[in-house]
Amino acid sequence: AVPLGGLVLWVNAANSKDLVRVDGIQAAPHGTWVGVSGPVRFRGSAEASFLFDGASSRFVKRAFSWDGTVAFSADGTRAAWGEPRFGFFGMKDNRLDLFAADLSAGRPVATGLEPAGWTTLALSPSGRRLASFDGRTLAAFDVSDAGNPKQIAVFRIARDLRYAFVDEDTIRAIPRFFNTQVKGVDLARLDITEFTLSSKKSLVTGRFEPETLPFLRLSSDARFLVGTRRTADDPSAPQILTLHDGRTGALLMTLSEDLEAPRVRFLSGGRMAVAGVADGKGVLKIFLEGEKATARPVGLGAAASVVLGGEIAPGRVAVALNPFRSNDERARKAWRLVVVDVTAEKVASSFDGLVPADRFGWWFNPVLPPAEAGLPSSSLFLDAERRLVRLDPATGAQTVLLGRSK
Repeated sequence: AVPLGGLVLWVNAANSKDLVRVDGIQAAPHGTWVGVSGPVRFRGSAEASFLFDGASSRFVKRAFSWDGTVAFSADGTRAAWGEPRFGFFGMKDNRLDLFAADLSAGRPVATGLEPAGWTTLALSPSGRRLASFDGRTLAAFDVSDAGNPKQIAVFRIARDLRYAFVDEDTIRAIPRFFNTQVKGVDLARLDITEFTLSSKKSLVTGRFEPETLPFLRLSSDARFLVGTRRTADDPSAPQILTLHDGRTGALLMTLSEDLEAPRVRFLSGGRMAVAGVADGKGVLKIFLEGEKATARPVGLGAAASVVLGGEIAPGRVAVALNPFRSNDERARKAWRLVVVDVTAEKVASSFDGLVPADRFGWWFNPVLPPAEAGLPSSSLFLDAERRLVRLDPATGAQTVLLGRSK
């Protein structure tokens, strides 16, 4: 027990500078804060999670987690997360202790809320309201005073969903299924539902059909839903990428039918970027809002997989290419980042070993990043040693923020 207790104290004393590498990351929609996880002190010894400010190097220690449980407000000023209770034999009571933080102060506050261990969280745009969903109940709280939360509304729900705040008073819930999972599902589970906190009422605003239901994400302004749907069980088969009305789910346009694993980002100036793989090559397509035809696709070079990053500068979109489909050590060292000038429709520069840091945000976060050029999160990348680096789009300089060289 004494060595075990010493190990716990030693790990708890670790700070963000002790991270050996970054294995998990979530970036705030605005601002410079990220949630990061990885091993500390030396390889394989122990793991820790932090909230980290890339501008000031301030950090907030939190319980270790891989699963993207940090919720950021849209303005990036507040965060909330759950910390599991652990006993000697594992998770205790299957409950979480809920914490919130005003990131300007950088100090976590225990809310006293104790949701179930599988609860998902969302913050309102200002971060002053918090929603939690445990698979049965969607609850909303006023957390302006995080240490004294006040319940606003409770809705009983018996279906899988992803959800987000549309504004301070409205939560929108969308179906959470892959299209291969919905055979025989009750159609009511495919609804788009809005919950109004002030009236404590819900309203079904749209519904998807089982045959065409995609995996959905909401645009940051809530105007659109983006859906990805497989056409076959083969992961290398082309997928269908669609754009829908954010409130009703009505199909607005098909963005791609010929790309493997297509992804989309909204850009400044009403543009959209779509990236994927076709015939063993990376491809980037640019759409203008209101136009269903794309400009000439930009060929990015040989690739078996791509990761679409952000608009790191006006008109400059980052895309990472990899010759492998796997996520093993060989693939992690093989990334090549290209920066595409979307106006000239050509690759402007390239960097070996870099991949957008928040590459799995599409899975953890139901809301896409804002359509703004030069967001701090868009300049964050992981290098070949899994260090978190900031890329200067003007000079190409790379600044290591977290992680250590071998």
